Amino acid sequence: MLTDNTQEKYSILDLGFDNLLTKFSSLQDIDLITPEMINNFTSGLNTKMLGAGELGGLIGSGHQVIAVAISDNIQTAIEKVNNLGGGTVLLEGGIHKPNYNIVLYSNVALVGQEGGSTIIDFDNQAYQVQCFGTDTYATGTISIADGGATVTGVGTAWTTSMEGQSILLSGAWYLIATVGSATSITLDSTFSGTFNISADTYVIANYISRADIINITLQNSTVSTGTVYYRYSYNCFMTQTNHLDSTRGFTVQDSSFPIVRDNNVLNCGTGAYWIQVGLLTYEDFGIIDSTTGDGMNMYKCSNYTFFNWVSTNNVGNGVTLDSCNDCGIFDFTVNSNIGHGVEFINSNNIQILNATISNNTDGIKLTSTSDHNILIQMTLKNNTRYGINIAASTCDNNELGNNSYQNNTLGSIQDLGIGTNIS
Repeated sequence: MLTDNTQEKYSILDLGFDNLLTKFSSLQDIDLITPEMINNFTSGLNTKMLGAGELGGLIGSGHQVIAVAISDNIQTAIEKVNNLGGGTVLLEGGIHKPNYNIVLYSNVALVGQEGGSTIIDFDNQAYQVQCFGTDTYATGTISIADGGATVTGVGTAWTTSMEGQSILLSGAWYLIATVGSATSITLDSTFSGTFNISADTYVIANYISRADIINITLQNSTVSTGTVYYRYSYNCFMTQTNHLDSTRGFTVQDSSFPIVRDNNVLNCGTGAYWIQVGLLTYEDFGIIDSTTGDGMNMYKCSNYTFFNWVSTNNVGNGVTLDSCNDCGIFDFTVNSNIGHGVEFINSNNIQILNATISNNTDGIKLTSTSDHNILIQMTLKNNTRYGINIAASTCDNNELGNNSYQNNTLGSIQDLGIGTNIS
């Protein structure tokens, strides 16, 4: 058995993942592994996840690696890596059945064995992976002008202890330089939104960052927010993950710059929920067979990109965009949803390009005040109402172009909006 006194190191040339797990058969046997070994464990991951400069963030600032066998406690390994300054917790292939929430920290990655054989099964209990920031405050509402640095609060009780924390404004975190009073904050940099914020919600927090989840299937969670819940986060990665047979696939809330790739949500009550998130990337994913609601639901999200994805056979909408702004959604298929394919509710400046949307209620429905959206180069067919339904006179200046409409029961387009450009 390796002990704390052994301090034996192993080279990447000496051990593969399976041999490492054999060597470290329990947490009592764990020794620190050289940073070079991470290359061996990440070599099988999708290279799109690891761009230039990202590997160091994946393994954390401390560059420690701990392997976890099926019989070991995952949280114990996470705590040890966190106490050592960050790094990677590597889960052995097979089914892990934690009867507790798995809590990640900044610069700690949870990584499964190559080949997709690592499963976290919550066994139909109310547990999940949690990635939360700390010291949050969200009382009252705020206003700030585009290009300004002064945040004005109504009903707030800000204190100087919040200096050095961050405030989430329009989906981006800004460092708080000074707190001038209970209702006045000065940012460390100017607010760069595309519009002024007035009487809106916000949150102040010490956000969590680079709490990454990679190459793992998560299943059988009964928590309403899903198998994974990111909240008050910045620049966290979730890639090559599957979310199965749970109340919800996952939730990301009050966060900025998440990157989710190679991700599937199958046979959950609801699929992927994004709430007050900005600067996000979501690509190469599928959301299938949601049994009680939407495949994907987005609320107050901005400045994001989705591409190469599918949302099919969900009880609700394929996608709901509620109070979202300034995004691009490309190269996707939405079909056979009981609700609408894509529903816009008070969502503006969104571009949809190169999609096939079929066998839904409306293919695309715009309502409330959904303005200045661009919907082009799509095939909309076999929907039971309209291909595109601009359903409210308050929807202004939307552009529809170069679309193909086939066999939509009530017609290709209903346009109750103002200033719609159809070409």
